[in-house]
Amino acid sequence: MNVLYQEDKQLSPEKGYLHARFSTGKDLQEHLPLCQVQGSGHYVGCTLSLQGQRLNELSFLEAPEYVSVDEDWDKPRITGTGLEDYFLGGWYFREGPFQGPFHGVVLKDTLRASVVMYRVHEADAIHFRHRFRFAFVHPWGKDRINPFFFSSVSFFYMTTPEGEEKGLFNAADLLGQYRVRDTDHQSIP
Repeated sequence: MNVLYQEDKQLSPEKGYLHARFSTGKDLQEHLPLCQVQGSGHYVGCTLSLQGQRLNELSFLEAPEYVSVDEDWDKPRITGTGLEDYFLGGWYFREGPFQGPFHGVVLKDTLRASVVMYRVHEADAIHFRHRFRFAFVHPWGKDRINPFFFSSVSFFYMTTPEGEEKGLFNAADLLGQYRVRDTDHQSIP
């Protein structure tokens, strides 16, 4: 892996400090929390991996995004139309995997109920002054959404280099998938 960088004597105040926040969870049904931060900055994208507990079923994609910013905490400022729509590929990505410069689905395995996607907000970053929350929320009841596993990384710039400590994840959280591709006979605890 190569990394290119350029040293500057002083950063412009509007540049900010890049932060990345990892999240994971298992057996979720209604609420997928992607990012929540306090402070001033702008959200610039994420990666998201999902796997449903039930094979050949992608209903976990039926979850509009809810974005709360600053004073609009109780009533989201942005409400989307579906998780797959946020990643710019509706109808459960029926055309299969695709990659673009700012969004894509790098894996779609319907049989194993697995999807991996990304989105970068280059010209459409979401700015916040005090706080920011982004979550996907299923509109259906628990009886219609089967449990799923997720892992994500959210990317955002803040005006300060300090971040909020989330603590360490244990092995069960990090290795919580229901199945491993091409080794379905083996289960990860």
